[in-house]
Amino acid sequence: MNMYLICLTLIILNRNWKKAAAVLQTVGGPVREWTMVRKKWRDLASKAKAYKAPKTGGGPPVLEDPLYEKVLGVLAKEVVCGILSEDDMASSQETICSDESEYASKPTPSVPSPVEQTHHR
Repeated sequence: MNMYLICLTLIILNRNWKKAAAVLQTVGGPVREWTMVRKKWRDLASKAKAYKAPKTGGGPPVLEDPLYEKVLGVLAKEVVCGILSEDDMASSQETICSDESEYASKPTPSVPSPVEQTHHR
């Protein structure tokens, strides 16, 4: 990928995080810089993925967490389940992203190209 596209992508991503911070503030959320909104989202997504990861050992079963379930519903399947080769998928015993899983059947959200975003203003 050339440097121009990388810079353009970063500019668009930062602009979208700024918009997200502004929207959160308008609906009564706390006043936060866009960088803090991005960090909060990344932390929440990380915790949601850990919540859904297979557990090892004993202990009580994990109770369903509606917030984490909503976050996992927004994330792309590859983010939640990882990218597996066909060999890995065939030998995988995990049920988190089996064909019956809601995360496995969810399509990966498309990201509009910079050109599409420019024309939709």
